[in-house]
Amino acid sequence: MVLLPKLGPHSWRAYGPQGIRFRVTFTPSGFERFFQEIERRHLLATDVAELRAVAGDVGMDILGPPLSDKEVRQIIAEAEVS
Repeated sequence: MVLLPKLGPHSWRAYGPQGIRFRVTFTPSGFERFFQEIERRHLLATDVAELRAVAGDVGMDILGPPLSDKEVRQIIAEAEVS
């Protein structure tokens, strides 16, 4: 389980060759429109301008590019040490 405060900057990325599925609960509701609109428009991670527009429509800012494979490996390695 991951808990994130509202308006808290964060990052995540699927890592590995397979797709992922995850369950998200939002309180208060409304943010789920982000995912619904991405699905409706068939957007991919490479559709950066469109993703930023959809994010803005739900009150979210996309702060930067996705984490690189190198960054993900470093995070995993640091977590395994601690």
